[in-house]
Amino acid sequence: MIYPLVKIAVSGSEPALAIRVAQQLKRYPQHPDRVAIYTLVAQAYYKLNKYEQANALVNKLIKSNPDNPNMPEWTLLKKQIHRKMQAQQATA
Repeated sequence: MIYPLVKIAVSGSEPALAIRVAQQLKRYPQHPDRVAIYTLVAQAYYKLNKYEQANALVNKLIKSNPDNPNMPEWTLLKKQIHRKMQAQQATA
């Protein structure tokens, strides 16, 4: 039930809500959709311009799940995050 809520929030205009809903995973460490939800949370951080948090979460997903089929999506998101972080540094 958590995954659909997070997905709707991220795909809509409520990425902050997605992050708050995903915090429920702390109570369910063995949740079967954990990796998928954290992928969405990384996207939510990205949408909120919280690139440090998005980067940390993507790195954790990559390191913890090297054989996951979401690896191409994570790699692409990581590249997008790094571009945004470099742009921020260039304007600072």
